[in-house]
Amino acid sequence: MAEATSAAPCAVLAHALPGRLRLRLPALRGDGAGMAALAAALGAVPGVLAIAAAPLTGSLLLRHTGPAEAVLAAAGLAGLLRVVPAAAAPASASALPVAALLPAAGAVASAGLALLQLARREALPPALTLGCYAVELARAALHRAAGQAASTAAKADPPPPG
Repeated sequence: MAEATSAAPCAVLAHALPGRLRLRLPALRGDGAGMAALAAALGAVPGVLAIAAAPLTGSLLLRHTGPAEAVLAAAGLAGLLRVVPAAAAPASASALPVAALLPAAGAVASAGLALLQLARREALPPALTLGCYAVELARAALHRAAGQAASTAAKADPPPPG
C-alpha cells in the first residue's frame, strides 16, 4: 500500500465514539462526486462497516469495528486521507453555497434601492414597494438558512444501518 500523500484530502476528527467516527473534510465541502468516491474507497478499508457522506457539510460518518486509530491508520496508508488537527486543516473556499446567499443579497439590494428612492424624494410608492421586496427577501433568506440548518443536521447523523 502507498503512504498518504499530500494529494490526499485533509480530514479533521470531529468526534469519536466506540464504533463511530465523524470526519470533516473542508476541501471536499460541496463536492458530491469527490465525497462519494472517497466514501466508496473508504468502504474497502479493513474494519469499516458503513459510511454516510454529507457533501453539503463535507462530513463523513464511519461506523467501524476495532480501534478507531487502526481504521484511520489504514485509511492513511491507503492514501485516502490525512487526519490533521483542526487548526492545520485548510478552510474551504466558501462556507456557504452561493445560492444560499442570493435572497440575502436581494434583500440588501432592494433595501438600498428603496433608500435611494426616498433620498430623491421623487417616488414614494416605488420606495415602499422596494422596501416590501426587501422584507420578503430577508424572510426568504432566514427561512432558507433555517431549512438548510435543519436538513444538514438530519443528514449529518443518519440513523444506524440495520
